[in-house]
Amino acid sequence: MIRIDTLNDTALAVTLEGNITSDDIKVVETALEPMLQRPAPYGLMVDLTGFSDFTAGALFEDFRYEMSLIRRWNEFHHMSIVTDRNWVGTWVGMIQPLFPKIEIKLFGPDQRAEARAFAASVTSAPVT
Repeated sequence: MIRIDTLNDTALAVTLEGNITSDDIKVVETALEPMLQRPAPYGLMVDLTGFSDFTAGALFEDFRYEMSLIRRWNEFHHMSIVTDRNWVGTWVGMIQPLFPKIEIKLFGPDQRAEARAFAASVTSAPVT
C-alpha cells in the first residue's frame, strides 16, 4: 500500500507499506500530476520504514513512469528518505552524483517531522 500526503503545492510525502503493486504506483502517478503542473522546483519525502517488497508489475510500472519523467528529474530539488535500512544510504550515495540538482537527505524513523520539513522547504519560482 502507498499513502500520499500533500505537504504543500510543490511537495508530497509518499509512505510505502508492505508489498507494493502496480496499482499502488498508479496512485503515486495520479498524486504527482497536479503538483507537476505547478512551476518547479519540487520536494518529495519517501518513507520506506514499512516497505517490504515490489511486485514485478510494480517495478515495471515504476520504471515506465520514471522514464516518462526523465527530463524533469532535476526539477525535484529536495528529497528526503525515511529509512532504517543501511542499503538505502549506499544506494543514495551511488545515484546522487547522477542528479546534482537534487539534494537527498536520509532520516531515521524517529525523524519523520524533519524529513517532511526538508521536503516541504523547497520553494517554487515566482510565476511571471
